Amino acid sequence: PDHLDLKVWSARFSPKGSFVVTACEDGRVRVWEVGGKTTTRHKLWDAPEATKKEDYRGHDGPVYAAAFTTDGNAVVSGGYDRRLLRWAFDPNRGDLMKAGADAIKARLEGKQQGGPVRETLESEIGNLTSRHTASIRAISVASINGRQRILSGANDNTVRLWTQEAGDWRIEKVLSGHGRWVRSCVFSDAGRRVVSAAFDGIKLWAWEGYTMPRKLVPDTEGRISRQPSELGISDATSTVFSRDGRWVATTYANGMIQVWDLQDPSRATGVPLVEGHAMLTATGNFFNNGRQLLTSAGDNTTRLWNVDRGTHWRKLSGTGYRGMAAVSWRE
Repeated sequence: PDHLDLKVWSARFSPKGSFVVTACEDGRVRVWEVGGKTTTRHKLWDAPEATKKEDYRGHDGPVYAAAFTTDGNAVVSGGYDRRLLRWAFDPNRGDLMKAGADAIKARLEGKQQGGPVRETLESEIGNLTSRHTASIRAISVASINGRQRILSGANDNTVRLWTQEAGDWRIEKVLSGHGRWVRSCVFSDAGRRVVSAAFDGIKLWAWEGYTMPRKLVPDTEGRISRQPSELGISDATSTVFSRDGRWVATTYANGMIQVWDLQDPSRATGVPLVEGHAMLTATGNFFNNGRQLLTSAGDNTTRLWNVDRGTHWRKLSGTGYRGMAAVSWRE
């Protein structure tokens, strides 16, 4: 509700799962509180009612990605204007809608002068010389060795890593190696590695060094022939690490899902999950210590997978023909 455009490009949970931040085509970033009263919207799950907590405005054009910092006290967003913005977030502030209604009532009664109900100043990460040269499409945040770090992936075919020092943000690395647009970039659990998904495939980076990235080749592509298979030329849309850093799952635009077991550092062979989505796999998330995977797609289904067996054991129908912006599992 409340979005001025139907296209919500991203939805991410806060570290404790109490809030969701959404990025929308209308150029705004919103934070929602989820929990408390629930309403049954589908026979297979209960959906909590959401209360809008913040409505950030400052981007010029659509916002494609937004995420909470690891402490949950800020939001980072990026989009069409190539700017990476950081917004302060106080989870203890009152209901934004109620505050706005109270302020309007006070003005009508002559008890308050005009002006903004709440003024939130954003801060930009980077500058004209260090920012991306094309739209930002992916953001990931991690705390590594006690320092906040941000990953951003964009249509300039690069992944950029930003580090916070003494309250300021500086660019630490520019990971160049993709030949097409980047759609996803995430840290492993300990932050030693980065995996990125782009329209030309998947790459695994040991970002602290200056080694070349390792390409994660889908199993079907390597087995059929030397020529790219249908899976190989399909766009990779998103990728996720399991918490222990062992598993990497990647979704493709043609509905296929590949899982890599990185326990053996000498191998990076993907295994396709059987009976995949029909099309447009949008998002995924590991749970149960990496043994199970939750995915959603534009075929109107959300599926639960057994990673070890490569099979799915539950299908939730009716989740939308455009897929979901985010999925999460609370254990």
